[in-house]
Amino acid sequence: MTGKQERVQSRRAFLSLAAVSAAGLVGSSCARSGGVTARKQTAVSLRHEVPLGESVERAVEQFNTSRDDIHVTMQFLNGDLDWEYEVKHLEEVPFWYTEGGPADIYYGRSTGWAHAADAGLIIPLDDYLDSSTALKRDDFHRSRYGKALDTGTYRGKLWGIPLIADTYGLFCNMDLFRAAGLERLPATWEETLFFAQQMTRDTNGDGKLDRFGYQQCSFQYPLQVIGMGLPFIDMQNKRVLLDSDLGVESLDLYRRLLAFSPPHADFERGDTGMKMSTPDGTYGMYSHLNYEVAPVPAGRIHVNTYGHSDAAYGFCISAESDKRRQDAAWKIIEYLMTEEVYFDTVEEIQHLPIRNSIRTGERFDAYLKKHPHLRTFVEEYEWAVARPCVPEYRYLESVMRNVLLPVQEKGGLSLTKDQLREILKRESARINERLARATW
Repeated sequence: MTGKQERVQSRRAFLSLAAVSAAGLVGSSCARSGGVTARKQTAVSLRHEVPLGESVERAVEQFNTSRDDIHVTMQFLNGDLDWEYEVKHLEEVPFWYTEGGPADIYYGRSTGWAHAADAGLIIPLDDYLDSSTALKRDDFHRSRYGKALDTGTYRGKLWGIPLIADTYGLFCNMDLFRAAGLERLPATWEETLFFAQQMTRDTNGDGKLDRFGYQQCSFQYPLQVIGMGLPFIDMQNKRVLLDSDLGVESLDLYRRLLAFSPPHADFERGDTGMKMSTPDGTYGMYSHLNYEVAPVPAGRIHVNTYGHSDAAYGFCISAESDKRRQDAAWKIIEYLMTEEVYFDTVEEIQHLPIRNSIRTGERFDAYLKKHPHLRTFVEEYEWAVARPCVPEYRYLESVMRNVLLPVQEKGGLSLTKDQLREILKRESARINERLARATW
Protein backbone atom coordinates (compact mmCIF):
# COMPACT_ATOMS: atom_id res chain seq x y z
CA MET A 1 0.00 0.00 0.00
CA THR A 2 1.40 3.37 -0.99
CA GLY A 3 1.60 6.41 1.29
CA LYS A 4 -1.19 8.04 -0.69
CA GLN A 5 -3.41 4.96 -0.32
CA GLU A 6 -2.68 4.87 3.41
CA ARG A 7 -3.73 8.52 3.71
CA VAL A 8 -6.95 7.80 1.79
CA GLN A 9 -7.70 4.77 3.96
CA SER A 10 -6.95 6.72 7.14
CA ARG A 11 -9.17 9.59 6.09
CA ARG A 12 -12.01 7.25 5.24
CA ALA A 13 -11.60 5.34 8.51
CA PHE A 14 -11.74 8.61 10.40
CA LEU A 15 -14.88 9.68 8.56
CA SER A 16 -16.49 6.32 9.21
CA LEU A 17 -15.74 6.62 12.93
CA ALA A 18 -16.96 10.22 12.94
CA ALA A 19 -20.22 9.17 11.30
CA VAL A 20 -20.81 6.43 13.84
CA SER A 21 -20.08 8.89 16.65
CA ALA A 22 -22.48 11.43 15.16
CA ALA A 23 -25.18 8.79 14.86
CA GLY A 24 -24.64 7.94 18.51
CA LEU A 25 -24.98 11.58 19.53
CA VAL A 26 -28.25 11.89 17.64
CA GLY A 27 -29.55 8.73 19.24
CA SER A 28 -28.48 9.89 22.71
CA SER A 29 -30.13 13.26 22.17
CA CYS A 30 -33.41 11.63 21.21
CA ALA A 31 -33.22 9.27 24.14
CA ARG A 32 -32.53 12.09 26.57
CA SER A 33 -35.52 14.06 25.33
CA GLY A 34 -37.72 11.25 26.64
CA GLY A 35 -41.49 10.97 26.33
CA VAL A 36 -43.72 10.08 23.41
CA THR A 37 -42.09 12.56 21.00
CA ALA A 38 -38.71 10.79 21.13
CA ARG A 39 -40.29 7.43 20.32
CA LYS A 40 -42.26 8.83 17.39
CA GLN A 41 -39.45 10.82 15.83
CA THR A 42 -37.76 9.28 12.77
CA ALA A 43 -34.05 10.09 12.54
CA VAL A 44 -32.88 10.43 8.93
CA SER A 45 -29.30 11.01 7.79
CA LEU A 46 -28.33 12.76 4.55
CA ARG A 47 -24.82 12.11 3.22
CA HIS A 48 -23.42 14.30 0.44
CA GLU A 49 -20.15 13.83 -1.43
CA VAL A 50 -20.05 17.41 -2.72
CA PRO A 51 -20.76 20.57 -0.69
CA LEU A 52 -24.44 21.59 -0.65
CA GLY A 53 -23.99 25.05 0.80
CA GLU A 54 -25.22 26.93 3.84
CA SER A 55 -28.69 27.39 2.34
CA VAL A 56 -29.32 23.64 2.55
CA GLU A 57 -28.00 23.55 6.09
CA ARG A 58 -30.39 26.36 7.02
CA ALA A 59 -33.24 24.59 5.25
CA VAL A 60 -32.54 21.40 7.18
CA GLU A 61 -32.53 23.35 10.45
CA GLN A 62 -35.88 24.90 9.52
CA PHE A 63 -37.23 21.48 8.60
CA ASN A 64 -36.15 20.06 11.96
CA THR A 65 -37.66 23.02 13.80
CA SER A 66 -40.98 22.81 11.98
CA ARG A 67 -41.52 19.06 12.45
CA ASP A 68 -41.53 16.83 15.49
CA ASP A 69 -41.87 13.57 13.54
CA ILE A 70 -38.65 13.68 11.45
CA HIS A 71 -35.15 14.85 12.34
CA VAL A 72 -32.43 15.23 9.69
CA THR A 73 -28.67 15.11 10.19
CA MET A 74 -26.14 15.88 7.45
CA GLN A 75 -22.74 14.35 6.81
CA PHE A 76 -20.16 15.41 4.21
CA LEU A 77 -17.98 12.59 2.85
CA ASN A 78 -15.58 14.10 0.32
CA GLY A 79 -15.81 12.26 -3.00
CA ASP A 80 -13.20 14.37 -4.77
CA LEU A 81 -10.38 11.83 -4.96
CA ASP A 82 -7.42 11.69 -7.33
CA TRP A 83 -7.73 10.16 -10.79
CA GLU A 84 -5.49 7.20 -9.91
CA TYR A 85 -7.90 6.17 -7.17
CA GLU A 86 -10.94 6.64 -9.43
CA VAL A 87 -9.52 4.41 -12.18
CA LYS A 88 -8.56 1.69 -9.71
CA HIS A 89 -12.13 1.53 -8.37
CA LEU A 90 -14.15 1.95 -11.57
CA GLU A 91 -15.82 -1.43 -11.18
CA GLU A 92 -16.94 -0.73 -7.60
CA VAL A 93 -19.78 1.15 -6.03
CA PRO A 94 -18.50 4.68 -5.21
CA PHE A 95 -17.29 4.66 -1.61
CA TRP A 96 -19.72 7.32 -0.36
CA TYR A 97 -22.46 4.66 -0.53
CA THR A 98 -20.48 2.11 1.45
CA GLU A 99 -18.42 4.05 4.00
CA GLY A 100 -18.89 6.71 6.61
CA GLY A 101 -21.57 4.86 8.55
CA PRO A 102 -25.24 4.32 7.65
CA ALA A 103 -27.17 6.94 5.67
CA ASP A 104 -30.78 7.17 4.51
CA ILE A 105 -30.34 9.74 1.71
CA TYR A 106 -27.34 9.94 -0.58
CA TYR A 107 -26.57 13.06 -2.58
CA GLY A 108 -23.97 12.67 -5.32
CA ARG A 109 -23.05 12.14 -8.95
CA SER A 110 -25.46 10.32 -11.25
CA THR A 111 -22.57 8.28 -12.69
CA GLY A 112 -22.58 6.21 -9.48
CA TRP A 113 -26.31 5.48 -9.36
CA ALA A 114 -26.31 2.43 -11.63
CA HIS A 115 -23.52 0.77 -9.64
CA ALA A 116 -25.39 1.44 -6.41
CA ALA A 117 -28.62 0.07 -7.92
CA ASP A 118 -26.94 -3.15 -9.08
CA ALA A 119 -25.43 -3.58 -5.61
CA GLY A 120 -28.88 -3.26 -4.01
CA LEU A 121 -27.86 -0.18 -2.02
CA ILE A 122 -30.57 2.21 -3.27
CA ILE A 123 -34.25 1.82 -4.12
CA PRO A 124 -36.29 2.82 -7.21
CA LEU A 125 -38.10 6.11 -6.69
CA ASP A 126 -40.87 5.67 -9.28
CA ASP A 127 -43.65 4.92 -6.80
CA TYR A 128 -42.70 7.90 -4.64
CA LEU A 129 -42.53 10.28 -7.59
CA ASP A 130 -45.71 9.02 -9.23
CA SER A 131 -47.73 9.41 -6.02
CA SER A 132 -46.17 12.76 -5.02
CA THR A 133 -48.22 15.94 -4.98
CA ALA A 134 -45.09 18.09 -4.60
CA LEU A 135 -43.02 16.69 -7.47
CA LYS A 136 -44.22 15.63 -10.93
CA ARG A 137 -42.38 13.91 -13.73
CA ASP A 138 -43.46 16.46 -16.32
CA ASP A 139 -42.09 19.28 -14.17
CA PHE A 140 -38.54 18.07 -14.82
CA HIS A 141 -37.11 19.55 -17.98
CA ARG A 142 -37.39 17.74 -21.30
CA SER A 143 -35.22 18.66 -24.29
CA ARG A 144 -35.27 17.75 -27.98
CA TYR A 145 -33.03 14.79 -27.18
CA GLY A 146 -34.37 13.42 -23.90
CA LYS A 147 -35.32 14.17 -20.30
CA ALA A 148 -33.47 15.37 -17.24
CA LEU A 149 -34.84 12.28 -15.45
CA ASP A 150 -32.93 10.10 -17.92
CA THR A 151 -29.84 10.92 -15.86
CA GLY A 152 -31.20 8.63 -13.13
CA THR A 153 -33.07 6.00 -15.18
CA TYR A 154 -31.54 2.52 -15.35
CA ARG A 155 -33.16 -0.81 -16.25
CA GLY A 156 -36.43 1.06 -16.75
CA LYS A 157 -36.52 2.44 -13.21
CA LEU A 158 -35.69 5.83 -11.69
CA TRP A 159 -32.96 5.64 -9.03
CA GLY A 160 -32.11 9.29 -8.46
CA ILE A 161 -33.90 12.63 -8.38
CA PRO A 162 -31.64 15.18 -10.10
CA LEU A 163 -31.17 18.49 -8.35
CA ILE A 164 -28.48 19.82 -10.69
CA ALA A 165 -27.96 19.05 -14.38
CA ASP A 166 -26.18 22.06 -15.87
CA THR A 167 -25.47 22.74 -19.51
CA TYR A 168 -22.28 24.12 -21.05
CA GLY A 169 -21.67 27.49 -22.65
CA LEU A 170 -18.75 29.13 -24.49
CA PHE A 171 -17.29 32.10 -22.59
CA CYS A 172 -15.88 34.67 -25.03
CA ASN A 173 -13.48 37.49 -24.10
CA MET A 174 -14.81 40.28 -26.32
CA ASP A 175 -11.71 42.48 -25.94
CA LEU A 176 -9.60 39.72 -27.47
CA PHE A 177 -12.24 39.12 -30.15
CA ARG A 178 -12.12 42.75 -31.22
CA ALA A 179 -8.33 42.92 -31.05
CA ALA A 180 -8.32 40.11 -33.61
CA GLY A 181 -10.94 41.85 -35.78
CA LEU A 182 -13.74 39.44 -34.81
CA GLU A 183 -17.12 41.14 -34.42
CA ARG A 184 -19.44 38.22 -33.59
CA LEU A 185 -19.55 34.99 -31.60
CA PRO A 186 -18.85 31.65 -33.28
CA ALA A 187 -21.78 29.40 -34.15
CA THR A 188 -20.02 26.22 -35.33
CA TRP A 189 -16.94 24.24 -34.31
CA GLU A 190 -15.19 25.23 -37.53
CA GLU A 191 -15.81 28.91 -36.79
CA THR A 192 -14.58 28.36 -33.23
CA LEU A 193 -11.39 26.81 -34.61
CA PHE A 194 -10.87 29.72 -37.03
CA PHE A 195 -11.53 32.33 -34.36
CA ALA A 196 -9.12 30.56 -31.98
CA GLN A 197 -6.42 30.66 -34.62
CA GLN A 198 -7.00 34.37 -35.22
CA MET A 199 -6.66 35.22 -31.53
CA THR A 200 -3.55 33.13 -30.80
CA ARG A 201 -0.44 35.27 -31.13
CA ASP A 202 2.83 36.57 -29.71
CA THR A 203 2.00 40.15 -28.75
CA ASN A 204 5.41 41.27 -27.42
CA GLY A 205 7.65 39.74 -30.06
CA ASP A 206 9.67 37.50 -27.73
CA GLY A 207 8.96 34.41 -29.78
CA LYS A 208 6.54 32.93 -27.27
CA LEU A 209 2.75 32.85 -27.51
CA ASP A 210 1.15 34.99 -24.83
CA ARG A 211 -2.39 35.20 -26.16
CA PHE A 212 -4.49 32.14 -26.84
CA GLY A 213 -7.72 31.32 -28.60
CA TYR A 214 -9.50 28.44 -26.87
CA GLN A 215 -9.49 26.14 -23.86
CA GLN A 216 -11.58 23.26 -22.52
CA CYS A 217 -11.36 20.55 -19.90
CA SER A 218 -10.48 17.01 -21.04
CA PHE A 219 -13.79 15.76 -19.69
CA GLN A 220 -15.60 18.09 -22.10
CA TYR A 221 -14.31 16.10 -25.08
CA PRO A 222 -17.72 14.34 -25.36
CA LEU A 223 -19.05 17.68 -26.62
CA GLN A 224 -17.03 17.15 -29.79
CA VAL A 225 -18.16 13.51 -29.98
CA ILE A 226 -21.90 14.10 -29.63
CA GLY A 227 -21.62 17.21 -31.82
CA MET A 228 -20.67 14.84 -34.64
CA GLY A 229 -23.96 13.02 -34.07
CA LEU A 230 -22.47 10.09 -32.17
CA PRO A 231 -24.08 8.86 -28.92
CA PHE A 232 -22.08 8.47 -25.74
CA ILE A 233 -22.92 4.78 -26.01
CA ASP A 234 -24.97 2.98 -28.66
CA MET A 235 -27.34 1.57 -26.06
CA GLN A 236 -29.19 -0.77 -28.43
CA ASN A 237 -26.04 -2.48 -29.73
CA LYS A 238 -24.00 -2.01 -26.55
CA ARG A 239 -20.96 -0.44 -28.18
CA VAL A 240 -19.22 2.87 -28.73
CA LEU A 241 -18.60 4.31 -32.17
CA LEU A 242 -15.45 6.30 -31.45
CA ASP A 243 -13.43 4.54 -34.15
CA SER A 244 -15.92 5.47 -36.88
CA ASP A 245 -15.16 8.20 -39.42
CA LEU A 246 -17.15 10.68 -37.32
CA GLY A 247 -15.28 9.58 -34.22
CA VAL A 248 -11.98 10.32 -35.94
CA GLU A 249 -13.32 13.73 -36.98
CA SER A 250 -14.25 14.49 -33.36
CA LEU A 251 -10.75 13.67 -32.09
CA ASP A 252 -9.13 15.59 -34.93
CA LEU A 253 -11.28 18.62 -34.04
CA TYR A 254 -10.14 18.35 -30.42
CA ARG A 255 -6.50 18.10 -31.60
CA ARG A 256 -6.80 21.19 -33.80
CA LEU A 257 -8.45 23.22 -31.01
CA LEU A 258 -5.73 22.17 -28.57
CA ALA A 259 -3.12 23.83 -30.79
CA PHE A 260 -4.48 27.22 -29.72
CA SER A 261 -4.86 26.49 -26.00
CA PRO A 262 -2.93 28.13 -23.13
CA PRO A 263 -0.69 26.20 -20.72
CA HIS A 264 -3.22 26.87 -17.94
CA ALA A 265 -7.00 26.68 -17.35
CA ASP A 266 -7.59 30.16 -15.91
CA PHE A 267 -9.87 32.14 -18.22
CA GLU A 268 -9.87 34.91 -15.61
CA ARG A 269 -6.26 35.76 -16.51
CA GLY A 270 -7.65 37.49 -19.59
CA ASP A 271 -5.21 35.97 -22.08
CA THR A 272 -7.60 33.46 -23.64
CA GLY A 273 -10.35 34.25 -26.14
CA MET A 274 -12.77 31.38 -25.45
CA LYS A 275 -13.40 28.81 -22.74
CA MET A 276 -15.99 26.04 -22.52
CA SER A 277 -17.50 26.04 -19.03
CA THR A 278 -20.60 25.82 -16.83
CA PRO A 279 -22.75 28.60 -15.26
CA ASP A 280 -20.54 29.14 -12.21
CA GLY A 281 -18.28 31.49 -14.16
CA THR A 282 -21.12 34.00 -14.47
CA TYR A 283 -21.31 34.58 -10.70
CA GLY A 284 -18.47 37.09 -10.52
CA MET A 285 -15.42 35.00 -11.34
CA TYR A 286 -15.03 36.80 -14.67
CA SER A 287 -16.66 40.10 -13.73
CA HIS A 288 -13.44 42.00 -14.47
CA LEU A 289 -13.59 40.82 -18.10
CA ASN A 290 -15.69 42.10 -20.98
CA TYR A 291 -17.22 38.76 -21.90
CA GLU A 292 -20.26 37.19 -23.53
CA VAL A 293 -21.53 33.61 -23.41
CA ALA A 294 -22.23 31.81 -26.68
CA PRO A 295 -24.10 28.53 -27.14
CA VAL A 296 -22.02 25.38 -27.50
CA PRO A 297 -20.81 25.41 -31.12
CA ALA A 298 -22.71 23.16 -33.49
CA GLY A 299 -21.04 20.31 -35.34
CA ARG A 300 -23.23 18.13 -37.52
CA ILE A 301 -25.89 18.83 -34.91
CA HIS A 302 -26.42 21.35 -32.09
CA VAL A 303 -26.19 19.38 -28.86
CA ASN A 304 -25.35 19.96 -25.20
CA THR A 305 -25.52 17.81 -22.05
CA TYR A 306 -27.56 17.43 -18.90
CA GLY A 307 -24.78 17.72 -16.37
CA HIS A 308 -21.24 19.00 -16.62
CA SER A 309 -17.93 17.12 -16.35
CA ASP A 310 -19.13 15.04 -13.39
CA ALA A 311 -22.61 14.47 -14.86
CA ALA A 312 -25.78 15.36 -12.92
CA TYR A 313 -26.15 15.50 -9.13
CA GLY A 314 -29.14 14.40 -7.11
CA PHE A 315 -30.74 12.38 -4.33
CA CYS A 316 -31.04 8.61 -3.80
CA ILE A 317 -32.70 6.68 -0.96
CA SER A 318 -30.95 3.82 0.82
CA ALA A 319 -32.26 0.29 0.43
CA GLU A 320 -30.80 -0.53 3.83
CA SER A 321 -33.18 1.84 5.63
CA ASP A 322 -36.51 0.56 6.88
CA LYS A 323 -39.75 1.67 5.21
CA ARG A 324 -40.45 4.34 7.81
CA ARG A 325 -37.07 6.00 7.24
CA GLN A 326 -37.44 5.67 3.47
CA ASP A 327 -40.83 7.41 3.59
CA ALA A 328 -39.33 10.13 5.76
CA ALA A 329 -36.38 10.44 3.38
CA TRP A 330 -38.74 11.08 0.48
CA LYS A 331 -40.49 13.82 2.45
CA ILE A 332 -37.11 15.47 2.99
CA ILE A 333 -36.27 15.25 -0.73
CA GLU A 334 -39.64 16.83 -1.56
CA TYR A 335 -38.90 19.61 0.91
CA LEU A 336 -35.41 20.26 -0.48
CA MET A 337 -36.92 20.41 -3.98
CA THR A 338 -39.58 23.01 -3.10
CA GLU A 339 -39.28 26.28 -4.96
CA GLU A 340 -38.03 28.35 -2.04
CA VAL A 341 -35.39 25.89 -0.86
CA TYR A 342 -34.41 24.70 -4.33
CA PHE A 343 -33.97 28.24 -5.59
CA ASP A 344 -31.80 29.29 -2.66
CA THR A 345 -29.68 26.16 -3.15
CA VAL A 346 -28.97 26.53 -6.87
CA GLU A 347 -28.21 30.23 -6.42
CA GLU A 348 -25.70 29.63 -3.64
CA ILE A 349 -23.88 26.73 -5.30
CA GLN A 350 -24.06 28.53 -8.67
CA HIS A 351 -26.11 26.16 -10.76
CA LEU A 352 -29.49 26.26 -12.49
CA PRO A 353 -32.83 24.61 -11.63
CA ILE A 354 -34.23 21.93 -13.93
CA ARG A 355 -37.84 22.09 -12.73
CA ASN A 356 -40.08 23.84 -15.29
CA SER A 357 -42.33 25.42 -12.66
CA ILE A 358 -39.32 27.18 -11.16
CA ARG A 359 -37.72 28.12 -14.48
CA THR A 360 -40.91 29.84 -15.65
CA GLY A 361 -41.64 31.67 -12.39
CA GLU A 362 -41.33 35.39 -11.64
CA ARG A 363 -38.49 34.86 -9.18
CA PHE A 364 -36.41 33.08 -11.82
CA ASP A 365 -37.10 35.82 -14.35
CA ALA A 366 -35.81 38.39 -11.85
CA TYR A 367 -32.82 36.12 -11.20
CA LEU A 368 -31.91 36.10 -14.90
CA LYS A 369 -32.14 39.87 -15.02
CA LYS A 370 -29.61 39.93 -12.18
CA HIS A 371 -27.36 37.42 -13.98
CA PRO A 372 -28.08 38.00 -17.70
CA HIS A 373 -25.26 35.75 -18.90
CA LEU A 374 -27.16 32.77 -17.49
CA ARG A 375 -29.77 33.08 -20.23
CA THR A 376 -27.52 31.27 -22.71
CA PHE A 377 -27.22 28.28 -20.38
CA VAL A 378 -30.99 28.20 -19.87
CA GLU A 379 -31.57 28.26 -23.62
CA GLU A 380 -29.04 25.48 -24.08
CA TYR A 381 -31.27 23.10 -22.12
CA GLU A 382 -33.28 22.82 -25.35
CA TRP A 383 -30.39 20.79 -26.79
CA ALA A 384 -29.38 18.73 -23.74
CA VAL A 385 -28.84 14.99 -23.80
CA ALA A 386 -28.38 12.81 -20.70
CA ARG A 387 -25.30 10.67 -20.20
CA PRO A 388 -26.25 6.98 -20.06
CA CYS A 389 -27.08 5.82 -16.54
CA VAL A 390 -25.19 2.52 -16.77
CA PRO A 391 -22.24 1.18 -14.73
CA GLU A 392 -20.03 1.11 -17.82
CA TYR A 393 -20.13 4.88 -18.26
CA ARG A 394 -17.49 5.40 -15.57
CA TYR A 395 -15.24 3.00 -17.49
CA LEU A 396 -15.94 4.96 -20.68
CA GLU A 397 -14.72 8.12 -18.94
CA SER A 398 -11.38 6.46 -18.23
CA VAL A 399 -11.10 5.36 -21.86
CA MET A 400 -11.78 8.93 -23.00
CA ARG A 401 -8.78 10.03 -20.96
CA ASN A 402 -6.60 7.40 -22.66
CA VAL A 403 -7.81 8.67 -26.03
CA LEU A 404 -6.78 12.25 -25.26
CA LEU A 405 -3.40 11.69 -23.57
CA PRO A 406 -1.48 10.89 -26.79
CA VAL A 407 -2.87 14.08 -28.32
CA GLN A 408 -1.99 16.18 -25.28
CA GLU A 409 1.55 14.84 -24.94
CA LYS A 410 4.57 16.28 -26.72
CA GLY A 411 4.22 15.81 -30.46
CA GLY A 412 0.55 14.91 -30.20
CA LEU A 413 -0.60 17.91 -32.21
CA SER A 414 1.13 16.49 -35.28
CA LEU A 415 -0.74 13.17 -35.22
CA THR A 416 -2.40 12.26 -38.51
CA LYS A 417 -5.99 11.10 -38.87
CA ASP A 418 -4.72 7.55 -39.49
CA GLN A 419 -2.80 7.68 -36.21
CA LEU A 420 -5.85 9.05 -34.41
CA ARG A 421 -7.92 6.21 -35.86
CA GLU A 422 -5.48 3.65 -34.45
CA ILE A 423 -5.77 5.22 -31.01
CA LEU A 424 -9.56 5.15 -31.24
CA LYS A 425 -9.62 1.55 -32.47
CA ARG A 426 -7.50 0.41 -29.54
CA GLU A 427 -9.50 2.24 -26.89
CA SER A 428 -12.87 1.45 -28.48
CA ALA A 429 -11.99 -2.25 -28.36
CA ARG A 430 -11.42 -1.93 -24.61
CA ILE A 431 -14.76 -0.31 -23.88
CA ASN A 432 -16.65 -2.55 -26.31
CA GLU A 433 -15.23 -5.63 -24.62
CA ARG A 434 -16.57 -4.24 -21.35
CA LEU A 435 -19.93 -3.36 -22.89
CA ALA A 436 -20.27 -6.86 -24.38
CA ARG A 437 -20.55 -8.17 -20.82
CA ALA A 438 -23.21 -5.65 -19.82
CA THR A 439 -26.46 -7.20 -18.57
CA TRP A 440 -28.87 -4.27 -18.90
